[in-house]
Amino acid sequence: MTQHAGTIAAGLKTAYQIAIELGVTPQALYKKIKKNKELQQLIVGEDGYRFDAEGERTIKECFGVHSEPSIEPTIEPVDQQLVERLNNEIEYLRSELDKERERNDELVQQLIELSRNNQVLLGLNQQPRGGFFQRLLTRKK
Repeated sequence: MTQHAGTIAAGLKTAYQIAIELGVTPQALYKKIKKNKELQQLIVGEDGYRFDAEGERTIKECFGVHSEPSIEPTIEPVDQQLVERLNNEIEYLRSELDKERERNDELVQQLIELSRNNQVLLGLNQQPRGGFFQRLLTRKK
């Protein structure tokens, strides 16, 4: 296997793996290691740049990344009575919304019927009666 394959042997990480985790090029990491005697002393193994957990942490700190212990998220117990009450409230509000929608549909139908009636009445009132000139010309003698 090559050094860039990034294999972990006995919990060791390669400089390449650490560079990828840091989001920097391997060349940038190698350059930093060559300039820093403390980092050079952390190299473990004879087959290239490999680091144990302490070396990895030190390198990451040089790049401004501080490892913090992972915190497991805790899940609070659920109050079943509260959940049931909220579900009942949701169901009630949905039923009220359905009733309101039905009322709105009825009102829309009533408005449509009123509009039709108005159109009929307007049509009856607009029968041609004849204008002034028509009455003048058709005047009985």
